[in-house]
Amino acid sequence: MNDEILKEVDSEYDKMLTNKDDGTAKKRLTEYEQISNLDKKIKQLKEQKQAIESRAKEKERKARTRRLIQNGALAEKYLNCENMEPEEFEKYLARAYILIQNGALAEKYLGCEGIQSEEFEKFLLRLVKALNARKST
Repeated sequence: MNDEILKEVDSEYDKMLTNKDDGTAKKRLTEYEQISNLDKKIKQLKEQKQAIESRAKEKERKARTRRLIQNGALAEKYLNCENMEPEEFEKYLARAYILIQNGALAEKYLGCEGIQSEEFEKFLLRLVKALNARKST
């Protein structure tokens, strides 16, 4: 009989330690404890939000860097500008941009009326030839 009483006391003591009466219902928290718990959750959620935003920004930066590297490699490949300094290359591109923007000049010098995407490589090659011809004159 003493064993049964000891088991019952132990059971009640365990319930008190776990803040449960019958194993299913939790002890009612005070308003201050509830506010404190909510503040902790808010802090955790803010930290999670900041971590997600940081990862998204890093992902965007990496994608931009990759795109810049790829575009630069294509420019070197098609515009033969491997040995140009950035300032010289910028002037080169500015001249090309002016030619492209002025449709009449582009058509006159490059014959590029109605450029299609699949013809772009050929257009770039003609553009390089035209720029080199203007450069040598």
